[in-house]
Amino acid sequence: MTAPFLAGSRLGPYEIIDALGAGGMGEVYRARDTRLRREVAIKVLPMAFGSEPEFLKRFEREARAVGQLNHPNIVAIYDVGHEQSVHYVVMELLEGETLGKRLQNGPLPPRKTLEVAMQIAHGLAAAHEKHIVHRDLKPENVFLTRNNRVKILDFGLARQLSTTSNHQISARLTEPGMVVGTPAFMSPEQVRGLPLDHRSDIFSFGVVLYEMLTGQNPYEGDSPIETMNAILKVEPRDAGELVPNLPPILRRVVTHCLEKDPEARFQSANDLIFDLENCSQIATGSSLPAPAAPPRKRFGRTALILAALVLLVAAAGGVTWLRNAQRNPNPPPAFKRMTFRRGIIQSARFTKDGSTVIYAASWDGEPLRLYLARTDSPDSQTLPLPNANLLSISHNGEMAIALNENVFDWFAGGTLAEVPLLGGSPREMMEGVIHADWSSDGRLAVWRRTKKGTQLEFPIGTPVFTTDRQVALGLRVSPKGDQIAVHLIGNGLTGEVATIGLDGKKRTLAGNVVSAPGLAWTADGKEVWFAATPAGDHSAAPAIFAVTLDGEQRLVTRMPGWLWLHDISRDGTLLMTYNVWQSGILLPASNGQKDRDLSWLDWSVLADVSPDGRSVLFTEAREGVANTATVYLRTTDDSPAVRLGEGVALDFSPHGDWVLALQSIGTQRRLILLPTRAGETETVRNGLDAMWGGWLPDGRLILSAQTPQGPRMFVQARGATAAQPITPPGLWIGQVDPEGGGGGMRPVSPDGKLVLVFDMSGRAFLQPIGGGTPREISSVRPGDYPAGWSVDSRHLYVYQPHEVPIAVQEIDIAANTRTPLQQITVSDLAGIYRIGPLILMPDGRSFAHGYVRTTSTLYTAKGLR
Repeated sequence: MTAPFLAGSRLGPYEIIDALGAGGMGEVYRARDTRLRREVAIKVLPMAFGSEPEFLKRFEREARAVGQLNHPNIVAIYDVGHEQSVHYVVMELLEGETLGKRLQNGPLPPRKTLEVAMQIAHGLAAAHEKHIVHRDLKPENVFLTRNNRVKILDFGLARQLSTTSNHQISARLTEPGMVVGTPAFMSPEQVRGLPLDHRSDIFSFGVVLYEMLTGQNPYEGDSPIETMNAILKVEPRDAGELVPNLPPILRRVVTHCLEKDPEARFQSANDLIFDLENCSQIATGSSLPAPAAPPRKRFGRTALILAALVLLVAAAGGVTWLRNAQRNPNPPPAFKRMTFRRGIIQSARFTKDGSTVIYAASWDGEPLRLYLARTDSPDSQTLPLPNANLLSISHNGEMAIALNENVFDWFAGGTLAEVPLLGGSPREMMEGVIHADWSSDGRLAVWRRTKKGTQLEFPIGTPVFTTDRQVALGLRVSPKGDQIAVHLIGNGLTGEVATIGLDGKKRTLAGNVVSAPGLAWTADGKEVWFAATPAGDHSAAPAIFAVTLDGEQRLVTRMPGWLWLHDISRDGTLLMTYNVWQSGILLPASNGQKDRDLSWLDWSVLADVSPDGRSVLFTEAREGVANTATVYLRTTDDSPAVRLGEGVALDFSPHGDWVLALQSIGTQRRLILLPTRAGETETVRNGLDAMWGGWLPDGRLILSAQTPQGPRMFVQARGATAAQPITPPGLWIGQVDPEGGGGGMRPVSPDGKLVLVFDMSGRAFLQPIGGGTPREISSVRPGDYPAGWSVDSRHLYVYQPHEVPIAVQEIDIAANTRTPLQQITVSDLAGIYRIGPLILMPDGRSFAHGYVRTTSTLYTAKGLR
């Protein structure tokens, strides 16, 4: 082994802090990345193995395999490198314990087992999708983080499946007769040294699932030989015999995973996930109590006959009832739709009776209004109140509202006012309030903006907690009034669900989640329910989760669309909205006609318009392409769209025969060229971590990339292997967002002499592409996007993408002045969240533009647990 690295020693840019552990494939250290100032984990290959080609090959194979995977249930690889004779891989630092260590305390409850199993299965599905098989799945290679995230570790035995010329996947992972793995978790084909595929991991998953449920390994013997012999020949004991009341469907999942013939197992991890989701809808099982013995009584002959008949009928009915109960021990949840108009619902609450609902909605593009509805009626009544958002309803029938008409402004806050439930004059109370909630004794808790940051007060005027974060997506006082549940938002929408006590102490219940609107206590105060997507899992829409005050988290329900949670009544009925999001593309029409919608699937994001104006380039990024960013081209004659390849669309070439796209390979991003007609894809090779790119009029490429010194701009000739920097570090055009645009930018002047760039504070500069000092242009403001230039390169057109309607501004380059040019909107404003990106059409006067629309439907849900 290598000599232990002492605290303070360095491996490249990484400073060792302390040792974390060691295994057959290397030693693991906690370290600090001195460039990004974050803590990481470093796995170091033992020095004795560094000179052994086979061990070194396996070590590098682990880095390559995991580096291709970007999934919340697989440990992330940040870097790989070597220093002299030391080879290492840099990974995300995890806090928590392995599943193996957790199981030392005994089996997990079935519900917790399902939570862990679902996440393992999702991680395997992501790996198998990239044709990677783990080959050593076991509890010691499954990590349980402190925020209830499951991470699959140690792909040191993984190997990517090869692809044949006809794109059929070869199953061969090992040479014939080669046995690799941990004996107690091997598949039968692995024991025999046969070729393996993803179904081998499914067998190993079944062994892990069995052990989580029972606390026992189904095959482990006194020696590895006996264990492997059992895997080949012995049928394990039924898990249901070891776990009382184990649901039959879960027993079948275990059995199906452990089939010795790969053809008889689940054929994919996605099939496995489907059955696990069905298991999660069934309670962990309960036995029917034996009926109490009735007291003995004397009956006459007639009475006995009647009693016998009654018993026979009852028995028949009882058998039917028992069969139904066994098939479905808990009735399915009952959902009831309450709204039927088009638009977005921002908030909703039950009143004290649990049958009346007040909600704030913007219907058909109108301002935000308050409405009253009954759970037993499809009709809604508009309340005679000012335009406002609903914050809370007290037990006495008083409403806390925010006088803010911007339905999508979740962060800015508004004026807090109090108003009677059925109308009256609002009494304004406080400015800058983001959220508020009544306690059961009639006190108000509020989040509000102050000079010190965002401050939690309970009651009003009594500061409890202050943070510099944005806090926007939930605030609820517990039923006892002794603590407050909140969403704390960090970068983007990623944050945590936490409780804050009256003493100001914060306790995280669910960390590192991508939050969605919604937070509520159960009536008994034992759980907080919230809407969220686990961080990094952007392929999934927000679902509803529950978390106990001890941090035990579980899934309550999910649907194909986005769920926002609004309230829970005393009897456990949920009030939630089902939200559908769509991104589309509109081309301006001539002669006063309606704009033409060229949207294709569910998330069409405009990137560019061809030089002749006859084609649009765009990215599809959500459900229609299985959440894999994909480049499409569509002509304006309404022909079907053509798929060009995977990546984020950026820009047409000057002649329209090529398009530039950004593609992610693991954690690295690169530019690629996709032909619009016949031809092969070309990769732009420069070693840079690209974030945006475009074409210059002369056919060269211009790009922004991240470097160790900071982001900067480069120019590169097509076919060259090196890019030349044209800006100092810290000046760049930004990076693309496949869901929100970024490809739709025109920062380069038509004459190819200038490019618009920004520094890290948002100040704008015009950088000469041929070399020279950048000139600050103060008329371009932070947050402006470049939509195009005038033909003579003297005027730049910019806009702010979150405005509705969009106000296009004309920037005079020489005079450094800003003048309103035109406003752009859509004819159907129902649910319009954003207009943009904007692209100047070849006519130099009109703009093609994208839009994002969301529509909400309010539901009640009974029977969710």
